Amino acid sequence: MRRWQMLRMTVEQLRRRWIRALAVVAGVLVAVTGFTVLTGSVSTQRAQLNGLVQANSRGAYDLLVRPSGSETALETQRGLVRGNYLSGQYGGITTAQWHQIQQLSGVQVAAPVAMLGYVPIQGTAYVDATAQVDPRLTQQVVKVSNTWVTDRGLTKIPDPGAVYVYVTKNPVVWPQWRDTSNPQDGTEYVYQGRTVSPDTSSCGVSDPSVPVEVLPSGAFTPICAAGGLNEVNARPAAVPTNQYTSSVRTSFSVARLNPDGTFTTDDDFNQLGEIKPTESARLVAPVPWLLSLLVAAIDPQSEDQMVALDHAVTAGSPLTSADKPEVDTTAKVLNSSAQFVSVPLLLSDSGNYDEQLSAAVQTFADQPVVDGAPTSSALSALAKTTATTRTTQSYDANSVYARTVLPSANLDPSYTGVLGNGLETASGLVYLNPRIQSGQTSYSASTSGILSPHADGVADAQKLWPVPGSGLTSVDASAVDNPYAQDYTTRALSEVGNLPSSDDVAGFAVGEYDPAKLRQFSQLSSVALETFQPTTDTGGNTSSTGLLDGRTLGADSNPGGYVATPPQLLTTMAAVPYILDSSDPQQAAPISEVQIRVSGITGVDASSANRLAAVAKEIEDSTGLSVDIVAGSSPTTVTVDLPAGRYGRPALTLSEQWSRKGVAAVLVNVIDDKSMMLFLLVLLVCVLFVADAVAASVRARRTELAILACLGWTGRRLAALILGEAFLLAGAAGLLGAALAKPIGAVTGVHISVLRSLTAIPLALAVAAVAAAVPALRAARSHPGEGLRPHEGSETRRGRAAARRGRGQVRSTRMLAWRWTLRTPGRTAASISALALGIGAVGVLVGIDTAFHASSSGSLLGAAVGVRVRGVDEAAAAITLVLSLLAAADVIYLGAREREAELASLRAAGWTDRDIRSLILWEGAVVAPCAAVLGAILGAAATQLLVHTVPVEVYAALGLLAVLALAITLAACLIPARLAARAPLAQVLVAE
Repeated sequence: MRRWQMLRMTVEQLRRRWIRALAVVAGVLVAVTGFTVLTGSVSTQRAQLNGLVQANSRGAYDLLVRPSGSETALETQRGLVRGNYLSGQYGGITTAQWHQIQQLSGVQVAAPVAMLGYVPIQGTAYVDATAQVDPRLTQQVVKVSNTWVTDRGLTKIPDPGAVYVYVTKNPVVWPQWRDTSNPQDGTEYVYQGRTVSPDTSSCGVSDPSVPVEVLPSGAFTPICAAGGLNEVNARPAAVPTNQYTSSVRTSFSVARLNPDGTFTTDDDFNQLGEIKPTESARLVAPVPWLLSLLVAAIDPQSEDQMVALDHAVTAGSPLTSADKPEVDTTAKVLNSSAQFVSVPLLLSDSGNYDEQLSAAVQTFADQPVVDGAPTSSALSALAKTTATTRTTQSYDANSVYARTVLPSANLDPSYTGVLGNGLETASGLVYLNPRIQSGQTSYSASTSGILSPHADGVADAQKLWPVPGSGLTSVDASAVDNPYAQDYTTRALSEVGNLPSSDDVAGFAVGEYDPAKLRQFSQLSSVALETFQPTTDTGGNTSSTGLLDGRTLGADSNPGGYVATPPQLLTTMAAVPYILDSSDPQQAAPISEVQIRVSGITGVDASSANRLAAVAKEIEDSTGLSVDIVAGSSPTTVTVDLPAGRYGRPALTLSEQWSRKGVAAVLVNVIDDKSMMLFLLVLLVCVLFVADAVAASVRARRTELAILACLGWTGRRLAALILGEAFLLAGAAGLLGAALAKPIGAVTGVHISVLRSLTAIPLALAVAAVAAAVPALRAARSHPGEGLRPHEGSETRRGRAAARRGRGQVRSTRMLAWRWTLRTPGRTAASISALALGIGAVGVLVGIDTAFHASSSGSLLGAAVGVRVRGVDEAAAAITLVLSLLAAADVIYLGAREREAELASLRAAGWTDRDIRSLILWEGAVVAPCAAVLGAILGAAATQLLVHTVPVEVYAALGLLAVLALAITLAACLIPARLAARAPLAQVLVAE
């Protein structure tokens, strides 16, 4: 009977105070619905983020095996694997170690890469000079002055030499090769069907093989400039071959202007074989362009499994382990023990060069000739004469690569081996000995973490480009921007595979492949594939980005440059013993790195992590090599300050992509921790909000509760009454929350399951139980007499005593507001705690968010995850702050209503409505700063406890929240202030 009586009383009380009941229901409804939707959003986001991380946790390989000691201190300190590394790593791992790794349990693929060095190939850019030929002149010279452009147009290297084209209307006879045992009789001249013997001794070389011009007088005049300056083997020994000089860089070609306006030319008259001048409607000046091609050896089967190299072949056949080197046992190299060998090559169809030629076509006002044809001395005099530029044309190294290298690859499957005379076969593409190898780049880090690169070792200035078989050295144009100093960003160069001690190795092409057609992996978790892809260096600041025109800093033909091209030529591991000789330090351990894919890896989970760690440790223990676990890594930006070049390029700040190890595992752990922190904080704010609402309701009904106590109600029944009301309101709010959670989730794009929405009911009851426990206990323990004295509880009496102990009389509204806040310390503490909790909780959320982004930043995967978490973080902060502000506003409102009689007395004593509003606003102004200070302390302390640091963003957020709390608190005070100022004076005094 008592239970039904209590229930009817509870319902009646709620009916009578329906506004207060609705407020409590609304508060609980907002709390539980917000919590349900927010936690659903967090759970959904967590699943999505974990899915994102899992899907992008694996690149082409899982483990990177490098020579012991190759990992730098910088990589160890920052947990990185540096990029732009492989092109400078020559050897360090033995073939036996590679095979040992292959046999280990758990190793699915072990792909070795043996970097071998750079080899030169002579390309040609054909500059169109047709428009600069004056058809009125019988003899004339056209000059092409060249400027080599790299670094996205920032570096411009003037060529000290030039290309001269002698154009004559007179007949020209080019030498023809004649097969004879006497080298001195190797050439002959045939004019109009008969052999002629022009006197070429005046050219000053033993076998100039120069073309001759037939003058109108019938005389055969040699064009000497086309011999000694253009033929490599005819260079005088005194020419400084290791310098970028005019004598080395100047070339000369001859063309006949035919009566019909066409041109007869042949720029290959110094090559062995039959010479056949060709006719063309255009006059082109051949500009030699030396390209450096990087060579690497791979295991084709491993690369096919790892990146599907065989499916990227666009011409010819894939490179296979069955492609074996061919050895010619019948020929010797320069009477040494070396032999002629042909090895298979797979060509990249892209040179990956950032190198251009700017060719200025020039003419002369005076055309000096001697006896109708220019001599070498006449050409030297002409070089000192000012020429007038008529046009400037641009050419690209990649076009030269496509026109020179790729067509040279004769993909004829009928190839059977090399020829016995030591010359390249029909399939021969390029000599692989000797080679140039570049060293590593070292880095020093500034206090801000920016890297400054410098050469690791000193380069040998003599080692530019050896010309096979000649003992002389050619020069790549871009190499002159390398001053070979340790304080400059470059790579030290060395020459290996010198003839005649090394085998004379010629590469023949079996096929071409397109790097873009290799198996693709997520850019968020990509690992360095410098065997196939170039390193990317972009502008690291606005200035550098503008200088690079928004593009990457590319590589050129300089083997000693900072950025290197990926290998353009791939051969098999079986060819390595034939390419390396006994004097090569790489011979004993030819492999530069081994890329390993581990079987049984399913993602970022404990089982996969343990398996990776076990395989890595087994490799380290069995081989002594260095192993990096790169599964779950992600590209991260490293800032590099590149010094200025010598030919116009200013200093650049670059963003270079290195691999940060363990990013995926860190992100998964941080996401889990962050989700748990959000749950706890939002739940705590919900509980305190409801507790404030129930406590305020109890305070408003203290007179009724005191009357019930006087009528014989025990403390237990009074507590049950309070708890019953709280549970009834919470149950209603829980039912509404369960009904609203799913539609709200649908609107906000969050999936809320039926089971999750139903959790709003027990959650609301649990929140009500915790929140109402203290108010119910206080109601049960309070003395009945306290509730019968209006506004004179023990708290009020203590407050009045404290106020009386204050100094002086109340002389202002501010002082009265301060005294009133001291008079009701419980209510004041409630409002301060509500605001402080909101401010502190939001500060903690900012700290958690900042710590999360700090732990996930610096990598592409972390950045992708960070973009997706801010929405939930902001929603959590908003709900937390709104609940705390509503709680504080509710306490302030009830406090003003409780003091209606006192405020009416002040009005009766002559206070104006403005004075009353000012008094209540000043109470809010007292509460808000105290709450801001306390909230800041709580927020900073909790952030330090949870994330072990207090980011500067937390302090900024706390300051902003303090200002916001003050503004909202004052706004919340306006409603009770307005009501108190307008309440009927007589009615309030009579009721009191």
